Amino acid sequence: MDAKSGEANAEYVAAFLKLQYVNLGLYVWEYLTHLHHDWQLVRGAWPWRWPLTTWAYLTCRNSILLSTILSIITFGDLPCTSGVVYLSYLVPFPLVLSASYLLAVRTIAVWSRALWATAICAVSLLALLSIAVFSMVILCLDTVSQPSGTRYAYACVRLGSNHILGVKLSVIAIHVVNGVMFSLLFAGLRRHRTVRPVGLLRVVWKQSLALLALATILDIPILIMAWIRVNGVIFSMSLAMAALLLGLGATHMTRNLYQSGQSEPSPREFSDGSLRGTQELSTVEVWREEYSEFSRARFQEPQVLASQGDRAAQC
Repeated sequence: MDAKSGEANAEYVAAFLKLQYVNLGLYVWEYLTHLHHDWQLVRGAWPWRWPLTTWAYLTCRNSILLSTILSIITFGDLPCTSGVVYLSYLVPFPLVLSASYLLAVRTIAVWSRALWATAICAVSLLALLSIAVFSMVILCLDTVSQPSGTRYAYACVRLGSNHILGVKLSVIAIHVVNGVMFSLLFAGLRRHRTVRPVGLLRVVWKQSLALLALATILDIPILIMAWIRVNGVIFSMSLAMAALLLGLGATHMTRNLYQSGQSEPSPREFSDGSLRGTQELSTVEVWREEYSEFSRARFQEPQVLASQGDRAAQC
């Protein structure tokens, strides 16, 4: 059966809808599992000194859920020119931008806020934001009528000819930028002396970077599909999976670093700002609490990191 025929395209659309239902089910379970953490975060149970990162985390979390829901409800006989359909194509941009910001912050922290690392991440995020705005401005969807007798009357998966450049640029920018930042993050973790005794792969697993690694690997075939003639529904399925993995990986990484593993702070500690072990988005140190267990890498203040380095030198 020809992949470009209407019958084949209708089957691809049905498969895409099933995939989105699976994605929604998995993410709703993940969302509800960590909803208590988000609620405590909003209420200020963990003292945050970087509100922008907090907003990026919450934006990424909710954009994943909203993007998947909108993708499902736009299937059927809803005209592609409706505002809901346009919104379903715009929501993934905040998802990607917030996830990329979280990845950039983590990369800068691993490299101890080195000027060159900060410059690379800043330029990458600005380029990503510029291309995202360009793609949203020229967004032009095209209605694809399905054959009679099929379940769906429309499928908004074939993009207008004027928008194909924006699609290619945004796909390339998203995956190249995130690939570069993840590579820098990977190299930054590897350079730490405390990583070598336990192994880099174990560090990647313990710091919840496995999903980000999988999303980076998935970027390679997506970049290829962006420049070849491939069925639009198949390409949309790949983008949906990549966005889900990127968002999950970024939020898992951030949540894993922000949780100190301590008991709930007392009101007195919370009010006077004397909470010990408070995470900071500045520098990072990787250490082992036990020989058999590799602990989380935590963001720490420079003066705390310096005192820990002095104690290590004395040992």
